[in-house]
Amino acid sequence: MCEPLSVGLHACRRANIGPETNVLVMGAGPIGLVTLLAARAFGAPRTVIVDVDDYRLSVAKSLGADDIVKVSTNIQVFRIVMSPFIISYIFC
Repeated sequence: MCEPLSVGLHACRRANIGPETNVLVMGAGPIGLVTLLAARAFGAPRTVIVDVDDYRLSVAKSLGADDIVKVSTNIQVFRIVMSPFIISYIFC
């Protein structure tokens, strides 16, 4: 678990996470969960985590995420929901 921890700490340092920084973590896998914990340790007052899997989101909630968001892998749902808010998007 050293590599996910080092990635999470590096991300929080690069983003200058502190007591005034709200954090959104994209993905509740091992790296995302450790990043969530690191953000909390850095003093982030609010953390939100996003994933497609209910179990991973429940683990994130139990680790202290303030909010969890389940997203869909259905591209049509994404286009309908997000189209009023964005001009362009890129899927990777």
